Amino acid sequence: LRPENDVVAAKAEIGVLAAADILEDNENELVEDWTVWPPDTQPPTSVGDAADIGATSGGEYAVGYGFGVDLDETWIYDATAESWAEVDADEPGYREFHAMGPARIQDGANATLLYGGDLVNGDTWIFDVGAGGWVEVCAVCTPGGLTLASMAGNGDTTLLFGGVKFGTGDVNDIFSFSGTGWTPVVIPAPLPAPRNSAGFSWDGNNFVLFGGYDGNYLNDTWRLILDPAGNRWEQACDPCPPIGRALPVFEYLESADDTKEGALLLDGITVDALGNTVFIADAWFWNGKAWEQLLDTETTTDVQTPGFPVFTLGASLPAAGRVLYLTNQWDATESQFERHTAELYLIMPTPPAPPNPTSQAQAAGIAIGDPALPFTGTSSGLLMSLALVLIIVGITSIVLPTILRRRRELLSAQPS
Repeated sequence: LRPENDVVAAKAEIGVLAAADILEDNENELVEDWTVWPPDTQPPTSVGDAADIGATSGGEYAVGYGFGVDLDETWIYDATAESWAEVDADEPGYREFHAMGPARIQDGANATLLYGGDLVNGDTWIFDVGAGGWVEVCAVCTPGGLTLASMAGNGDTTLLFGGVKFGTGDVNDIFSFSGTGWTPVVIPAPLPAPRNSAGFSWDGNNFVLFGGYDGNYLNDTWRLILDPAGNRWEQACDPCPPIGRALPVFEYLESADDTKEGALLLDGITVDALGNTVFIADAWFWNGKAWEQLLDTETTTDVQTPGFPVFTLGASLPAAGRVLYLTNQWDATESQFERHTAELYLIMPTPPAPPNPTSQAQAAGIAIGDPALPFTGTSSGLLMSLALVLIIVGITSIVLPTILRRRRELLSAQPS
């Protein structure tokens, strides 16, 4: 995912089916629309990004927090205007690696939630784009002090998963936002292993979890089924086709023609055999039951690889049918990192048009109305063709019974 052109269309590769058919063939097209490139007015760059961005409940905006020298700047992305704007508002204060995601529609038409950060912050804040400011929901919330947790929502439900908990370590708890706090979601075993920095998203039917870090870089996939008869986790694959990683972008995405929905997985970090940090650049689509690879996987251990996206952030923009994609990239000419903003969307392949007999005839060099093609050409040619068919049918109706009767006579006359 590199801004080599203002709009870059990257054709998908055809994948090889893996165990349990968890990797499906793909012919979709992922398009990168670099809306703010080169950088104009957008959140300041930082490497080792401690900031996060989250979609709003209405899916028309994204809100980012934790930018700047003091890690306390608030920025809003407007999908209609395709632009960022910094907001001067009372902020939640300094924090790193907090979780952000869409609030419920009932909490505000375009509202974003923020939870925790560091290990001691167990607070929740909500930002409503219409009101233009942060409001603290609870200062000491039930999940406790969490960092590197994951948040996802679908407009009706917002969930918080996992993270590193103060005094405990990695957890695999699930909490649901109630409007005034967080309620534990009780789920029996089997459960995903406790982890932090995981990808967590809505896929159009269920919440889905991918990867994260628990001392190892994980690449398992789990569906969370919320059912009044009993909530449950279902493991889809382990290992899965995308390589294990932490801190990926994992966001809900529906195709441009509204025929397909799922979750888009981008980038992340892992380590190599020598323990070096490895930055990943690729694109995968979870379609609700299997993985489809959209862009080949590239890796680098050099954070200053020109044009390579590092510490990327993302947020779903369902009202626009896109995913907001915010990257840091090294500019070798300027010897500095630059921000780049893109909107990513999915195009389904166009089905081939049905064959046109007239076009086929022309391609073969046969003139329109040629008697060799009995049902093409002018009305007079059509009438002649119909007459010819009727004559053939009439002759067949007379001759065929005679032939059959004579055949029976010959068979009956043969000696037994």
